[in-house]
Amino acid sequence: HPTYTMVISCCAVGCANRQGKANISFYRIPFDGKRRQRWVAAISRKNWQPSKYSRIFYPFTNVA
Repeated sequence: HPTYTMVISCCAVGCANRQGKANISFYRIPFDGKRRQRWVAAISRKNWQPSKYSRIFYPFTNVA
């Protein structure tokens, strides 16, 4: 059976960064209620809720 690897990519609108490009970092969207809401609002994707796989590229994480 083939083995598949999920490619991590940024969930922010307009961000094309993905795993394997240079030395970049990705972060999970916080699970904590208020902090999570702030991150989702800052990501600005219409009718979107992050999944457990959603990640965001480092520069976009200034909403902590």
